[in-house]
Amino acid sequence: MTCWLISANTKKYDHSRSFEDYGYIDWKQSANYQVGDIVYIYFSVPIKKIQYKAVVEKIGMPFGSIRDDHDYWHDEESYNAGKKKLFVRLVLLEKVDGINLSLDKLQKKD
Repeated sequence: MTCWLISANTKKYDHSRSFEDYGYIDWKQSANYQVGDIVYIYFSVPIKKIQYKAVVEKIGMPFGSIRDDHDYWHDEESYNAGKKKLFVRLVLLEKVDGINLSLDKLQKKD
């Protein structure tokens, strides 16, 4: 099992609502994920902290086999670009929140 850290842009996609509604997200596959890997999701500006911990349930899924999540996209261009990609299914394990997961704390070398 490998742990990953990926970045989420809330200006492009409503990750929080998608996780709340379904308990998982089909995410563009940008790394060599394996089933069972743990993925921490860092939210960029304005949140700037790790918000979710998920597990990889499926890999190598073509666009036609993923959940239709068009309503969660704020950026139509990014949505359409994803149609040519492969996806992984990230199942929510827990929502994490704490000062130690903020960008400021993560960058400090204590």
